[in-house]
Amino acid sequence: MAVKKPEKGLLGLKEIVGYTGYSRKTLVKLTRDDNFPMVKLNGSNWESDTELIDVWRMQKILSLTDQIEQA
Repeated sequence: MAVKKPEKGLLGLKEIVGYTGYSRKTLVKLTRDDNFPMVKLNGSNWESDTELIDVWRMQKILSLTDQIEQA
């Protein structure tokens, strides 16, 4: 019997907020200003992906670490 792989997609701001812990307002701002991996589909539904969010977070952490080391 095959094991079903969990879904990685997040549909709607409620799911994305739940995964990230960020507020709705912060998520929209991060999407607009800081390339947060979230898109608005059909003009009303937001969608994202847990793997893309994790990669985005890691890139931000590594960038800050590099800045601290260079200071």
